[in-house]
Amino acid sequence: MGYLNQFFTECHEAVGSLTGKSVLVVGCGPGLDCIPFVEAGASVTGLDIGEDIGLAYSNPSARYHRGSIEGCDLDSAQYDVVFSVATMEHVHKIEVAYQEMVRLVRPGGTIYALASPLWNSRRGHHLECLHPFPWIHLRRTPEQIAALGDERGIIHNGMALRDVVDWLFTSSYFNRAPSKRYVEACASLPVSRTLRNEFWIDGTEDLTAAVLSELAPKGYTREELLATAHKLIAVK
Repeated sequence: MGYLNQFFTECHEAVGSLTGKSVLVVGCGPGLDCIPFVEAGASVTGLDIGEDIGLAYSNPSARYHRGSIEGCDLDSAQYDVVFSVATMEHVHKIEVAYQEMVRLVRPGGTIYALASPLWNSRRGHHLECLHPFPWIHLRRTPEQIAALGDERGIIHNGMALRDVVDWLFTSSYFNRAPSKRYVEACASLPVSRTLRNEFWIDGTEDLTAAVLSELAPKGYTREELLATAHKLIAVK
C-alpha cells in the first residue's frame, strides 16, 4: 500500500472531503486500492478484468465489477471520483479508456489517473531484475537480453530470464504506447478543467550521452526516454 499513499493523498487534496462520495477505482486488482477511500468515508466500486478482483478486501462500502475501462457497462455520470494508478500502461485503447472515465464521472467530479512506468522509460520493462540495465528493452533484442540473463545468471520469479523474454516483448500485458499518446489523449477530453496533464521525469542520471546517442537514431527523444509516468487530474 505504500506506493499508493502519495497518489491517494494528492487525489484527496484535489477532491476535498470524501465522506459520502462515490468512487470508482479503475484497475483495483484484489481490492487493496479501494481501502483508503473506504476508510475516508466513500462508497467504492472496484473495476478490474482480473479473476482475483476483490479477493483481498471485503467491506460493505466496497463492491466490485469485473470489466475493462476500455468499454464497461457501468452507468454514466454516477461517480464523484474516478481514480486509477498503475493501470493505464496496461490498457491498449488508452484514448477510449480516458473517454470512459469522463463518461462515468458526474459533472463537477474529478478524474485522477496515473500511468507508470511508461514503456519507453528506463524501467518500462517492469522487471526489477533488469533495473541495473536501463532501457535495455529498447537497446537490445530479445535474444541479446536472454543471452545477458544466461551470462549473469539473472532470475525473474524463479525463472531464467530467457524464459520470460518473449512475454516481455509480445505479451498484451503492456500497451507499449509512447508517452505523447497519453498527453494527446487527455488534451481533447470533454472536461471543464484540466489541472494536470503532464509527465513525471526521472532517470537523468542514467541517460548518459552514450545511451542517448544509441537510442536517438531509433527515434527516441530525451523527453520520451525520461517520461517515467503520466498524470491526469481533471474536473468534468
